[in-house]
Amino acid sequence: MKIAIVLAFATLPTTGVPNAPATREVEIVASDYAFRLPPELPAGRTAFRLRNTGKVFHEFHLLLLKPGSTIEEFIRFRRERRPTVELVEGPVGILFAGPGKTTLSRLSTDLVAGRDYVAECALRDSAAAPTHLDMGMFSVVHVKTSKAPKALPPVRADTIVGMDYAFRYPHTVSPGRHTFVFRNEGKVRHEMTIALLAKGVTLERFLDVLKAGGDTRPLIEEESRPRAEVPVQLHFPKGLLHARPGKASLGRLEVDLLPSRDYRLICTLADDPKASRHFELGMYGVIRVSAQPTSRP
Repeated sequence: MKIAIVLAFATLPTTGVPNAPATREVEIVASDYAFRLPPELPAGRTAFRLRNTGKVFHEFHLLLLKPGSTIEEFIRFRRERRPTVELVEGPVGILFAGPGKTTLSRLSTDLVAGRDYVAECALRDSAAAPTHLDMGMFSVVHVKTSKAPKALPPVRADTIVGMDYAFRYPHTVSPGRHTFVFRNEGKVRHEMTIALLAKGVTLERFLDVLKAGGDTRPLIEEESRPRAEVPVQLHFPKGLLHARPGKASLGRLEVDLLPSRDYRLICTLADDPKASRHFELGMYGVIRVSAQPTSRP
């Protein structure tokens, strides 16, 4: 299988903490239907944004391959609709962007030297259309082994814990930039998505519309919104983190939270095709943002 990778990219070292290691920012460009991203990156702390230059909705889903696994194996498994658990060490996370949009949120992680990460978009333009991955929207990034970075300090983050079937999370937070991590303490796979509820919309109203199969798009405000022809996806979040049982996601979701607003959390997975979705079992929540910043220890 021949895999073409476009080499154009841009990075920007950024940090807001004196003497802290710089976070390299990488912009991933999505088109119809390919990614433009670097074939190699240095190891260390890295944050990704997604810019969509296409005419349809796209996602950037980043995963860490196990040592010895290849992009060719991963794509073959995905196209054959086979589980990729034996090939993937763990998920980093997902960013979403509508046509002509760039995410304000960032997906960050500590890239591991000498390892390969795979990027994919598995969305469809309609229920009958092939996935974007089937149309060639995937790539691989190799992390260089030279000049190993110094030990990185812990990231100050708000931890969201997934259980069977509920979230444990900070219910009220200050406005401004927050970094979220997701840890799964359950016995099944869980995800955490976060989205800004429209003004005046309650979590209860959102869930009522969702459970009834209605269109939830008018109920949330997003930094990127889909075109009308994109099928309803249940949610269009700021980002998504997911993890296997007993594991934590390898990525962190960085979101700028607006004062005096509500952000909903939800897990839309199901344990099998015939089972209830996890939000129908109670796996949802709302994070309320205070009007003014409060001190953090």
